[in-house]
Amino acid sequence: MGIIDVQQPAPYDIVGPNLQVAGQSLTFEGNVQWTLTEGHDQLDGFITNSGGGVTQFQFTITGIGDTAMKLPRLFLTVFEEDVSDGEGFPPPSVTVPVIYGPLLVDDFAGWQPYTVQAGDTLSAIAASFYGDATAFGIIAQANPLTIADPDVIFAGQELRIPIGTPRAAP
Repeated sequence: MGIIDVQQPAPYDIVGPNLQVAGQSLTFEGNVQWTLTEGHDQLDGFITNSGGGVTQFQFTITGIGDTAMKLPRLFLTVFEEDVSDGEGFPPPSVTVPVIYGPLLVDDFAGWQPYTVQAGDTLSAIAASFYGDATAFGIIAQANPLTIADPDVIFAGQELRIPIGTPRAAP
């Protein structure tokens, strides 16, 4: 039975159109497959390592913007090629949720950190960064582990602010 360890991206990283993936695998044949989906549309592919044993893998997923994906939360699954081990165990896999920045802001250029100050609201932060208080939802979507309720933020919280222009409403 193999082992997959995805070291990049980390869960809920904000990623761009060239998603870099890296990790280690202990696989039977050295073949590592991947899928990237938002629950409806999907990209998939594979890489071949140098054979069995512990190997490092690194690859870049491109073409995300060419799909019909509409939701910014994507799920990257990295898994071993399905080879039966005769014991009924499924092949090893790891799923990492990520946030696709270009679906949050146009001209996505990464993100910048912001520490919430006493008296801040998401609307005020959005107005400061985007010139539009109604763009607070972008910040909430970019920080799913930090913001459970957009109406409740706390001084000292570290937020990731996507850099770009808020997307026009569909």
